[in-house]
Amino acid sequence: MEFLRKLFSSGDFMPHGYCYLWQPALIWLHVVSDTLIALAYFSIPLTLIYFVRKRRDVPFNWVFVCFGVFILTCGATHAMEVWTLWHATYWLSGAVKGVTALASVPTAILLVGLIPKALAIPSPEALRVEIAERKRTQEDLRKAKDELERRVEERTSELRKINADLLAEIVQRNLAEEELRRSEDRMRSLVETVKDYAIFGLDPSGRVVSWNVGAEHIKGYDAKEIMGQHFSRFYPPERLLINQPEMQLRVAAAEGRFEEDGWRVRKDGSRFWANVVITALRDRDGNLLGFSKITRDLTERKRAEEALRESEEQLRLAQKASGSGVWDWNPRTGVVSWSEEHSRIFGVAPDQRDRPWKSFLQLVHAEDRTRLQSEANSALKPGGELDVEYRISRADGQVRWVVSKGRTHCGDGDEPVRMIGLTQDITERKQLEQALLKTQTELAHLSRVMTMGELTSSIAHEVNQPLAAVVMNGDACLRWLAAEPPNLNKVRESLASIIQQAARAGEVITRIRALAKKATPQKTALRIDELIFEVIGLVGGELAKHHVFLETELESGLPVVFGDRVQLEQVILNLIANGIEAMSTVTGRLRDLSIATKTTEGRQILISVRDCGSGLAPELIDHVFEAFFTTKQAGIGLGLSISRTIVETHGGRLWATANPAHGATFQFTLPLAAGAAA
Repeated sequence: MEFLRKLFSSGDFMPHGYCYLWQPALIWLHVVSDTLIALAYFSIPLTLIYFVRKRRDVPFNWVFVCFGVFILTCGATHAMEVWTLWHATYWLSGAVKGVTALASVPTAILLVGLIPKALAIPSPEALRVEIAERKRTQEDLRKAKDELERRVEERTSELRKINADLLAEIVQRNLAEEELRRSEDRMRSLVETVKDYAIFGLDPSGRVVSWNVGAEHIKGYDAKEIMGQHFSRFYPPERLLINQPEMQLRVAAAEGRFEEDGWRVRKDGSRFWANVVITALRDRDGNLLGFSKITRDLTERKRAEEALRESEEQLRLAQKASGSGVWDWNPRTGVVSWSEEHSRIFGVAPDQRDRPWKSFLQLVHAEDRTRLQSEANSALKPGGELDVEYRISRADGQVRWVVSKGRTHCGDGDEPVRMIGLTQDITERKQLEQALLKTQTELAHLSRVMTMGELTSSIAHEVNQPLAAVVMNGDACLRWLAAEPPNLNKVRESLASIIQQAARAGEVITRIRALAKKATPQKTALRIDELIFEVIGLVGGELAKHHVFLETELESGLPVVFGDRVQLEQVILNLIANGIEAMSTVTGRLRDLSIATKTTEGRQILISVRDCGSGLAPELIDHVFEAFFTTKQAGIGLGLSISRTIVETHGGRLWATANPAHGATFQFTLPLAAGAAA
């Protein structure tokens, strides 16, 4: 009561109007202003309360209540301002302001926390968009509902069909299970009756629980005596010492499978080489049920492999003994594989047996690579064969000659898939060939010198003739110069004749020197008719001496050949000399010697020397070209042998035939020079 009395008591305070000096205008200004403000503040809470009651769905409606209380107390403070103009109840005015403070501070605090939530409220535009989106969503839901109903109907139809199919599948599965049982019975019967494989089962400890006929056949035990026995009895003693059976079971149990090739023991104690596969058997939960073991007798294959290894070793020894290496080129992968002996020939490490084709070519001498590549490419065809000699450059600096021979093997569509062949070191053979060529060259030179020795009188006649003409023309020249006045025209004619005859003598001497000279053969493009006429010029005296009539049938416009002039002239000279000598004993008929040339279809020139002498007996025709075989009393039997060697070196062939009437015909061929028109 004391508090209320004090609250409503004026005490010693003066009304607020004293502060305004009771000026009417100022007093009424404050009265009217505070009264209107108070009335406005009192009306706002009523409006908010009405709004909250009508819109209970509005979020945060408690904030309207807080604001209503706050505004109501604010209106009360303005009403107290009017009251305190005439009544000094400042304690009551302060209490009203205190209540206003208590209402405003919590409202301000709650408002700060409410702002983020208020900001999250969609704007009217967003609400319109959301409403439109909800309408579209509702339309989509309606369509989805219709689609769902359609799909449900379809699915129901499908389920009916699936149900029917499932029933049919159950029937089929029952049939399949029945077929599976029959198949299992057949498989069991097959396993039990197969003889080439020992198939049996083991329990987890390794004891035999099943046994087929193959096991009985391979191991020698019947089912009654082996059932329940440990499978370690199939291993030799040395394997038992290292506990190999148990180790294999542990590996199979851990990895699911174990396989090896090794020796096993039969009931009678004999050993056989076997392939063994042990497979772990487990149930659906992974529990070990036991093992299945399959054993195959590989004794015969083992023997075959040993025989193969022995054969390969023999082949290796044979390659080493013969100096031949085997190679295998796959043109599709470009890889060349070769044997150990092949590596030795090429001077590379034995472990470098596989290398790319380009790497292999680097081992070939630089001057022979292109030719080897061309020959190899030409042989890459069905039935193609390679036969090429080339040089190799070894890592130790040696350059050696080798010969490679191979055959192409094709797959489907005649596509070359590999070429297999041999390579042999022919360095020593090449050295012998070079020595032989040198010997043959020396023998050819000796033969030429001997032939020229036999034709000495004819050669002297060929030289003397132009020399005698030189002397005669010299005497005539002196006489024409001594005349008064000197006949210079005749002198010129004599001097021209001297020059001509001297040149003729010089040509004869040049040909003689060329035939007698010991020089290295040099092949050039030659005309065979020119060679024939040069040789005829040397043997003209010999023809006259033996009264031999020479007839030439040389085809006009003969293509050129590629050869050594001296060697080919030696062949022609030898054949003409032999023909002259063969007719030396002919009497009562003409001594005719015929030389003919013509081209053949095989791009060759055929040269024939035909005489009408005593001829050749049929049994001698095959021997006249043998070295040191002769039918002459003073001959050594090298002329025809050397002539054949020369012709064959030039890529031709030399042979003899007996004429039907008298004499014999010697013929040889020479290939045309490359690019020459036949």
